[in-house]
Amino acid sequence: MSKEAPSGGNSWNLLEPDPGTFTQLCAQIGAQSVQVEQIKLLDRDAIRNLRPIHGLVIIIKHKLESFISKDDSTATINSSNNHIYFSNQVVHNAYAMHALLNVLLNNSNTIDIGKELDHFKQFTNDFTSMMKGLTLTNSHVFRQAHNSLSSHKSTLESNSEIYHSISYIKYDGYVWELDGLKRGPLKLGACNDNNWLDVAHNEIAKRCEMYQRQNLTVSLWAVIEDRKLVYQRKLIEKLYVKREIEYLLDTQQPDWRMRINVPHWEEEYKHTMNQNERNKRGKLLFTQLLSYCKSFDQLPVQDQNMIHSFLRKNSAEEKREIMDTWLQVQDDSLRLYENLGIELEKQEIYEASPP
Repeated sequence: MSKEAPSGGNSWNLLEPDPGTFTQLCAQIGAQSVQVEQIKLLDRDAIRNLRPIHGLVIIIKHKLESFISKDDSTATINSSNNHIYFSNQVVHNAYAMHALLNVLLNNSNTIDIGKELDHFKQFTNDFTSMMKGLTLTNSHVFRQAHNSLSSHKSTLESNSEIYHSISYIKYDGYVWELDGLKRGPLKLGACNDNNWLDVAHNEIAKRCEMYQRQNLTVSLWAVIEDRKLVYQRKLIEKLYVKREIEYLLDTQQPDWRMRINVPHWEEEYKHTMNQNERNKRGKLLFTQLLSYCKSFDQLPVQDQNMIHSFLRKNSAEEKREIMDTWLQVQDDSLRLYENLGIELEKQEIYEASPP
């Protein structure tokens, strides 16, 4: 079910799998606050730590001479779920665009996909999966964005390897497998917000084992929310928790600052912030991101409820344990500032790397 575009102005260049390239591709086609990260195949903890995750993607590298496109006729879409966006991979080198759109366009309620992608989704809404794939690969906008990130020309003579991508998403209470070489989406199993990643990963593990037995190279990728925004929100939470704990202790145990030598810990905190370049840059970035989220009241309601529950639980504990929580919040904040600095470094490397 896959073919190559003709050479010349309508060809898709070879795009090597890379987190920076995929992240920039999302931005170039209009998706806002989206990031793509590679994950170790069997690392469930890494997947959980990257939440919120919009979708998972596996990418399989095949030798062109041995590649056989297989279609599973049982993987047809249910008529009651034809609102799922799904396109066939009709051009080998457009594998990344197919994989990303199969995630982005099925998460348009939680991702700002931008006008271009929204128009494309609406325009192709009633198309077959094959027509969606053909429309995608014939799009000058998508092809130009893709090719601007690649230095490799896509020709039958130069390409000895091809990539095949499969996306996994949560939609309408189920995990779906979106394999562009099949006729339609495959419903894998029922799920909820808490367990969908486990359901998807179980299937991915079986898939990867099968491909590895065939000596094929497989990689796992996550389409996630921009980590800078995630860390910024977490810092807003930490600042709120710190303030609430201080108010509680000031009210109920006024000498607490002396008991744990707060001036010492505050000085240690300031010293670490000033000596660690990543922390300093992270704090500056945090300040710049206050235009995104300024206060606790602007956090998602579920996050506010989680923090309130945490504070209610801790307010019933021994005061010594609450003091320990205050100290832990200080350490957590330093790590979050450093993480922000790391994300800024990654962004700068992505933007500076030539195609």
